[in-house]
Amino acid sequence: MQKLELINSLNETSTNFVALVLLNKPDQANALDRDFIKALTHEIESLHSNENCRGLLIAGLGKNFCAGAHLKWMQDSAKLSNSENLNEAKNLTLLYESIVQAPFPTMAFVRGSAYGGGVGLAAACNIVIANDDAKFCLSEVRLGLIPAVILPYVQRRMTYGALNHYALSAKTMSADEALRAGLAEVRTDLATAIETLSSEWQQLLQGGPKAQMKVKALIQTLQNDDLRQSDETAKAIADVRSGPEAQLGLQCFFHKKKPSWVLSLKKPDVLSVIIQ
Repeated sequence: MQKLELINSLNETSTNFVALVLLNKPDQANALDRDFIKALTHEIESLHSNENCRGLLIAGLGKNFCAGAHLKWMQDSAKLSNSENLNEAKNLTLLYESIVQAPFPTMAFVRGSAYGGGVGLAAACNIVIANDDAKFCLSEVRLGLIPAVILPYVQRRMTYGALNHYALSAKTMSADEALRAGLAEVRTDLATAIETLSSEWQQLLQGGPKAQMKVKALIQTLQNDDLRQSDETAKAIADVRSGPEAQLGLQCFFHKKKPSWVLSLKKPDVLSVIIQ
């Protein structure tokens, strides 16, 4: 497992950074197993309390994003008791929740295969960038399994019809099909991947970090409440308006200045590590 700082210094006075978490088992298509899941969860959770972290990008080393669960690990699960299998599934849930609960924007760059649990990793992120060779597949039913733990994250993204189609058939989705299904937001290719990712982060780094954290929390609240209007929305904007970040943002807007949180991405070439 490697965790690298994508942006070591966004400007001369800033210690802020975007964390790049790399899935570093390219010879196994970055497949997930017990130890890999725990290590990845630890890496991501450790960023939650880091006030200098402005975002997280998850990518896979090699030609694939993540081939899902390692087949030997899945095979070994037959030797486990029901309670032990339940504990394994809960650990996988903790991984996805570490991404969902991150207080900053999260992004996945999917190159090559994203199968099963790999689809879950991407779906848990706020933004998914799909390379033109990306292949998404909810492959579980082919093995007599089901996409259970990943289903909440995938269902939040995909249309109802598309989810039924791809989960029941285990049909592979191209990058374009993933976009139409709601599983990805942006399509790119290796020639323009650095430019695309840099542009997306440049946009994200214009936003107030506390505002972004509260937007994420409110979206989750509304999803849990079937998107119904409630007092939560009024309370959220009332609380934010009186806060120091919003006051600074408004003052800077009227005086045509940039707020202190706006950061410039000066070294996009560091992104080349994920497309070697």
